[in-house]
Amino acid sequence: MSRLLRVLSCGLLVSVVAFGATARAQDPEPEPDSAGDTSADKNPDEGKKEDATGKDDESTGEQGGTPAVGSLADYPQERIKRPRVLPHMTLEAFGDLDFTHFDTMLGSDTVTVLGFGAALGLLHGRGEVGLATGLQVDPDTDLAPTTLFGAYSIREDATWAVAGEVDLLFDFRNGRDTFDGFALGARSIYRLNDKMALLAGRDLIHFDSGPDNTDINLNVGFLYQFDATWSAEAHTKLASIGLLGDNNDTTVIFADSTPLLLAGYYSHDNKLDAYSSFAFDFNSIGDVLQIIAGIRYRFGL
Repeated sequence: MSRLLRVLSCGLLVSVVAFGATARAQDPEPEPDSAGDTSADKNPDEGKKEDATGKDDESTGEQGGTPAVGSLADYPQERIKRPRVLPHMTLEAFGDLDFTHFDTMLGSDTVTVLGFGAALGLLHGRGEVGLATGLQVDPDTDLAPTTLFGAYSIREDATWAVAGEVDLLFDFRNGRDTFDGFALGARSIYRLNDKMALLAGRDLIHFDSGPDNTDINLNVGFLYQFDATWSAEAHTKLASIGLLGDNNDTTVIFADSTPLLLAGYYSHDNKLDAYSSFAFDFNSIGDVLQIIAGIRYRFGL
């Protein structure tokens, strides 16, 4: 299994790098100014200075409050202004404590998981790769599901930002070495103003390696930035289209599933975030309640 992980990791990294190289190769060449001079290429930072507050610079006028982030020093403290991927060569380590209660017709159970992982920004602030895993500590000690992920920034400006994402899913619980499937998504944010934003695109298409099960999910959210330090989010799933079995029978779920996640964030600075979330999902199979508390810390390499 370790060999499979190495192969998949290398494949994911190569895919992200190749996609990034292709996108960068398609960037338009700068046009000459009124005097026919294209020497701006010699110093791309000249005439594009930006102060520490992240305010608009009249010479660019494109990125606004969300500058193209190439280093951790430029990474905004306000979560609403942050790009969809980490700055170049910035490592983010994260850990959380997850309490999940299941209540079904077969009984109830509570599972406690200590989650942890890391992500690394690449491609001059355009790409990101990472690993999220954990350890189940109650009721039994076991490994938690593991996700290997990669993302590439497709669009980033002051209003709208999108990063394509690929998640590879593994399950090592109870001694299993199982590839569970993968998910495709688009980390999307549409900023209504400097306080409010719409979120969408996570886990957009989910492929299960089990009984030919594919889900198309419409996950949406809302972010509110109270000030530079405090922010909150709400997430739900508006619909899920499932393709089941060999005949690809389609099942559309609306009212049968009503998941909701509420989260609060404290950003001490652009390096440290603390967060807590409460989520529930009431459906015909059973009820799920989840409480998570954790931290994220970033530093440059």
